Amino acid sequence: MYMPNQSAYVNRMSAVTKKPKRNLRAVVLALFVIAAASAWAVWQTGHEEKLGREAQQLLHDAELLWTWSDAELKDGASAAEWTVRWSAFVEPDMAQPFINGLFTDNEGKPQDKLIKDNGRTVAGSLAGYTGQLTVHSIGTSGKGEELMIIYTVPAKSFENKAQLIAPLREVSLKLSKAGSSFSSSMKVHGLTAGSNAIRALAAKSQSEEIDRYEDNGTISVTMFSPLLQQRIAAQNGLRANLQAAAHQADEYSTETITIGVPLITGDYTSAGSLE
Repeated sequence: MYMPNQSAYVNRMSAVTKKPKRNLRAVVLALFVIAAASAWAVWQTGHEEKLGREAQQLLHDAELLWTWSDAELKDGASAAEWTVRWSAFVEPDMAQPFINGLFTDNEGKPQDKLIKDNGRTVAGSLAGYTGQLTVHSIGTSGKGEELMIIYTVPAKSFENKAQLIAPLREVSLKLSKAGSSFSSSMKVHGLTAGSNAIRALAAKSQSEEIDRYEDNGTISVTMFSPLLQQRIAAQNGLRANLQAAAHQADEYSTETITIGVPLITGDYTSAGSLE
């Protein structure tokens, strides 16, 4: 009687059973790698730089201001002048390191800067970005050292919205690292693309008119838009967060417009070299 080769049978069975074991080890290793990656992602999320409420509001409103003004400005929002201000209180012992950090490049090297008013005003460029950054030390109180930070960008300096948002985020993050809370405002100024720019802006922003002022070729309208996150108290218990002023020196000159959130700061009648 023919008897099968038992050793060959056992070897074949061993070969069959070993293969799943190798697959099992591979699956366990893959699961371990996935678990490790997930744990790292969770840790990183908890430790990454996060924007505070004030910064989130600033960036949100800056994006809307760019979008709304883009159609009302000649050659778009990228062709206009932009100014952003932060009003912040910093712990006195953190003020100087914070200011030095603003004028330091990504490799930690100090940038050229102009210091005047006995060190109370520092001006220079923000590393990697266009425009000028100026820091004014207002004074010290119980809240800390008050700083006014102004970022100004000449007309036709930006190519897109991202180039505006990035430096605003950078300054806001550095303020957060210095343990500072802040308020902010911004304005865009340029030549109008056509007539009725303020009316078109009000429609885009779904704004309610709060106040209107007209004098010597200037029309200024204060509004409240539910789409903006910043807001301040206005007269009669109302709130405001958007202001627009159109100015035309005479019937032969080009009309300019300034749009501010939550209000316009500074002179809005001078267009500078915008032509």
